[in-house]
Amino acid sequence: MASTKNLAHLSAPEILEMGQQVTRLRIPSDRPFDYQTYLLEKPHRLVIDTQGTVLAERENVREIRASSNLERIRTEAGNRAQNTDLRFILDLRGEVTFQHSYHNNYVEIL
Repeated sequence: MASTKNLAHLSAPEILEMGQQVTRLRIPSDRPFDYQTYLLEKPHRLVIDTQGTVLAERENVREIRASSNLERIRTEAGNRAQNTDLRFILDLRGEVTFQHSYHNNYVEIL
């Protein structure tokens, strides 16, 4: 496996319920990284593809507590040979609208 010292190390996603219809997701990192987001249907999912990233903790699947908007979050490596370029798959409870932005060392999805 290649060295991960030049990659952004991502911590486990942080979930905060902001009310019945709003859930905030933060993906903390030790440095800036590039990402793309897109929605999928049948079933409803929000996908966050990251580039130049690796998990700070070694775990493949991240289960979260029940949420008004999220059923669970899964992670997988886009580059499976190197276990880098993480993809976060958010299994949603239904159709959603979302906003995303990068702040200092985390991505925030509302």
